[in-house]
Amino acid sequence: MSKDFSGQLQVKRRFNMYPKVQQAAFHFMKLATETEYGSFHTSMACIVFTAFQYEAALNEIGMAKNVPGWDEGDLRKTLNKENAVYSLCGLVLDRSTDEYQKIRSAFKARDLLAHPKPTIIENSVRKFSGNFDEFQDRADEVGQAHWEQCANPHFAKAAFDVVSKVASELFRAAGIDEGSFSLSEMSVSLKPRVMPKSQTPRPQ
Repeated sequence: MSKDFSGQLQVKRRFNMYPKVQQAAFHFMKLATETEYGSFHTSMACIVFTAFQYEAALNEIGMAKNVPGWDEGDLRKTLNKENAVYSLCGLVLDRSTDEYQKIRSAFKARDLLAHPKPTIIENSVRKFSGNFDEFQDRADEVGQAHWEQCANPHFAKAAFDVVSKVASELFRAAGIDEGSFSLSEMSVSLKPRVMPKSQTPRPQ
């Protein structure tokens, strides 16, 4: 027969978000690249979670190293978090590289998708020549929003690969073992419920 418990249940749990969002990004990347049907939408999801993955890596390092004021004031901004983490790791952040531009493109697309609103796009091509089909294809391309340009399996996989590579380099430089992220710390306690005097059973 199972024993009944009565009291106040207290749970304290610490877990890492990085592997959660990385796994989600990987899942949607595989769907986008291996399944043609719905690849536009799975690419959208992959890009969003890839941006989450990069920010999660910065937060893991900043909080693990007890950076003062982390996630407060100026350190609420991703660009400032990047500066702090790269400096902490003794690495030089070059924002002109193709790798970094993929990360920023993913972030820009993520922001547009996370805060959706009606958009008016006005672009033009100074010189165009071609047949009607080429004209239609070019018009569709010129009229795309940034997130639409990114929502394809090729970019989704490229962005995921770059973020995973950069995150691993940052963890390694920070002396953090990615393998430890799979571990979850949890403590559970049960405090006996104290009955008020008015409810205390009287001895028979």
